[in-house]
Amino acid sequence: SIVNLKSVMLKNIYVGRNEEPLEDLIGKIGSDVDFVIWNINGVLTTLLPNAFTAATSIATIFSFNTAIGMIALATSMPYILIAEYYSRRVEVARAEERRAYSASIAHIRDFLYEHRNGDTLSNIFLWWRKAIATVMWFDRVYWGLGLFTQFSSATLISYLSIEKARKGEIDVGTLAGILSASIGAHGAMLNAMWALCIQSQTVAAIKRVATYFTAEHINKNKSRERL
Repeated sequence: SIVNLKSVMLKNIYVGRNEEPLEDLIGKIGSDVDFVIWNINGVLTTLLPNAFTAATSIATIFSFNTAIGMIALATSMPYILIAEYYSRRVEVARAEERRAYSASIAHIRDFLYEHRNGDTLSNIFLWWRKAIATVMWFDRVYWGLGLFTQFSSATLISYLSIEKARKGEIDVGTLAGILSASIGAHGAMLNAMWALCIQSQTVAAIKRVATYFTAEHINKNKSRERL
């Protein structure tokens, strides 16, 4: 659970001799663990059902018509490429956002309890805003390209299917089944790849906290405690 993970982190942090800035440690304990757990739970409940729906929908199209099925399979591949593009770039942006958010937590406390100058806090808010805006930009890129792929793929499959129906190669019932399955397949692929994109954001937070759960770090702090 989140509480247990935070407890382990607290035991493994040797306060006073840790090499990391205190404000970053506060954010890792107070925010990053929650970010990781909630995102992982959300990914599992989104990825698996949508991946299954996409696979069964494409299989259904194959059962109706092999040629259209091959086209449906081919047009589902761009979602993977878009997700790969997104993941490589958003991880860096999310890591920066996590650092800025951690700093804001510590400086809000200083501002409220120690009545420090608010200029530093304002600059940190600007830092965080810039970082989260970058993440949101990549979100828009994914959804823009993904929705374009979905619309163009559905249009292509619809056109080819209607042509086959017009030529008498498939009947009206098969046409309806192909159109319905293709819409389901592309919608599911878009959502399944988005779940993986969210997971790529989670990787940035995992890397920030993972060091406190390694045997090397635990043994290092135990050695310090003996000194």
